[in-house]
Amino acid sequence: MQTNYEKALELVSSLPPSDLEKLGEWIRTKRHQEENGNAISEQTKEEVRKYKLAKKWIAVHKKEFIGQWVCLEGDELISHGTDAVEVHNQAKAEGIEAPFLERIIDEPEYYSDGWEACQ
Repeated sequence: MQTNYEKALELVSSLPPSDLEKLGEWIRTKRHQEENGNAISEQTKEEVRKYKLAKKWIAVHKKEFIGQWVCLEGDELISHGTDAVEVHNQAKAEGIEAPFLERIIDEPEYYSDGWEACQ
């Protein structure tokens, strides 16, 4: 009994050269998609991990930097100041390819529309 591989090999062997070229291109495209798909997925996971670390850092250090822009790489403070462009440029000078910047504003921890006070 022939395996699927043997059947496929027999079929591929009978293809004309133009179809073999198309099959080769299809195989290269599939391989490229699989390799890059995994790389993108790993890269995305790493970016999400760094974003979560940055948000935790901001929650802890918020009061120290109110009114400023902060640039973080994960939970590491890269630069800060009141001028976003300057903070961004400092991060780029440090070699950060895509700086994560956020402006820290003074806002209440909890917003209530007053409903609780009426009860």
